Amino acid sequence: MAGNANYIDAYLLRFEIGMETRNNAKAIESLQKAVDIDASYFPNAHYFLGQFAMLSGEYERAMDYYGDFLRFQPDSNHPLWSQAKEGQDRATFAMNLKKMAVPFDPKNMGKAINSSFDEYYPSLTADDKGLLYTRKLDHPERRRLQEDFYFSRKNENWENAEAIRNLNTPFNEGAPTISKDGNLMIYTTCAINQDLEYTGRKKGYGSCDLFYSQKVNGQWTPGVNMGKAINSWHWESQPSLSANGRVLYFIRGNISRDYPGPRNKDIFYSELTEDGQWTKAMKLSQDINTTGDESSVMIHPDGETLYFSSDGHFGMGGEDIFVAHLKKGEWSKPINLGYPINTHKNENSLTVLASGDVALYASNREGGFGGLDLYEFQLPEFAKSRPVTYFKGVVIDEKTKGKIGAQVQIYELESGELVAEAYSDPQTGEFLVSLPTEKSYALNASALGYLFYSENFDYTKGNEEKAIEKIVPMKKIEKGVSIVLENIFFDTDKSNLKESSFVELNKLKQVLNYYPELKIQIQGHTDNVGDDIYNLGLSKERANSVMVWLYEQGIEKGRVSAEGFGESRPIASNETEEGRAQNRRTEVMIIE
Repeated sequence: MAGNANYIDAYLLRFEIGMETRNNAKAIESLQKAVDIDASYFPNAHYFLGQFAMLSGEYERAMDYYGDFLRFQPDSNHPLWSQAKEGQDRATFAMNLKKMAVPFDPKNMGKAINSSFDEYYPSLTADDKGLLYTRKLDHPERRRLQEDFYFSRKNENWENAEAIRNLNTPFNEGAPTISKDGNLMIYTTCAINQDLEYTGRKKGYGSCDLFYSQKVNGQWTPGVNMGKAINSWHWESQPSLSANGRVLYFIRGNISRDYPGPRNKDIFYSELTEDGQWTKAMKLSQDINTTGDESSVMIHPDGETLYFSSDGHFGMGGEDIFVAHLKKGEWSKPINLGYPINTHKNENSLTVLASGDVALYASNREGGFGGLDLYEFQLPEFAKSRPVTYFKGVVIDEKTKGKIGAQVQIYELESGELVAEAYSDPQTGEFLVSLPTEKSYALNASALGYLFYSENFDYTKGNEEKAIEKIVPMKKIEKGVSIVLENIFFDTDKSNLKESSFVELNKLKQVLNYYPELKIQIQGHTDNVGDDIYNLGLSKERANSVMVWLYEQGIEKGRVSAEGFGESRPIASNETEEGRAQNRRTEVMIIE
């Protein structure tokens, strides 16, 4: 046996066995012994040792190993030659990140959230006061660890997290995303989870699929598979839903019989159409996805900042967290969040608060409660997203004060883009949506049997509130009922409709199309500034502009009339600018 101690091939065989059994320590030890005997016998060994050194954060050693490989294997046509050159670049990149360390002071979220088990994949409601996440804990009957959902709500402090019992099963459920109003959850469950005996769900399309559940009367409904537009026979997981509920980002990994688990993981997305169907999932651009693995995607409520983990982009060795920004429909080049947020280990499971400057992530750093805990930390300046606020409301019947289940949509006035959508709870009338600041918005609420409610609010003047909480009163469709069209706009002293009026005009058109017997009168009003006769004429012209627009959109003539009242019907004092602004209005009245 002593004569075989220096037998290089035996060590190389032990290296291969270590790789196959995922025993990295054994593989590294065997490979190093082979190199110590004869450094030139198997030049590829230096490349592999460089890879191992990168994964352990030994960047200087990695540089040396890659250099040795290139010295012993100078042929640029060798299949590992370009990878070794890239390895040197990656090691240099990682060393530079360490030199330019970013501020990082993570704070444990406390025992109400964390436990001796692993906690990860956090997701927040619009007000950052509802936290949904995954906990991996012991299953007493099956004698193994399993993933379940937990939820906590914040008052002054976080309340003790509670299991979502009507969704948790004896199998794994995890990696959830929650809608900003807290009423829709999209999550991952895998093939073994889809046994009818335990879940009552149809079997999935492949390894792991995305399911959804809705909160109805305070209870989560049984999970439903999101269908073949989203899911495939591969592995789908780690979803993130945009604030307006219209775009779903998630991870898809390839499944093969010869490898245990997903490979070549990429970020995909799907969009919700107007008829409520998800489009066929598409892969994000090569600016985001790489030949490596992407994971743990998170779209911030601003709708234009994407956070994700990757080992394909240059980083510290394992999976690092990156940020990219959407600009003119294209994603920017991802930026590494820096050291020590990222290390040679795998960093993932990040979410960012509405403020855009504070993040939550999972870490097993020392000083926690055990395993992975959830921490919060301040993001470096370059990694922050645009701050968003929230609109929290209660939809009621204006007369009876009863609660109403209504569709609530908020549009950006300038572009007409739908930025947030929610459905108020039929029992409580409550809804909650996220809104980016520094823009102007139109709010529309609609419900069967009611005239729509409209309002606008302006965040462009630097005096925005941190949050808006309002009652949304709605009027039933009855003869004599009128509402102010809050989002109809004209240039000063003119009657031509501004483009920002079209969102509201389309809502009015939808009401008329839905109720074909309805007849309305458009009423124009002004303040008391200027000549009475001039104001009367201007108000009539503005009302006519709305009427003509509706006719041009196909509304039958005779269903809409127009009248101007000038300054004769004020609803506020004309002694203040605010009052005069309220008096300059367009109303719609039901006349039949």
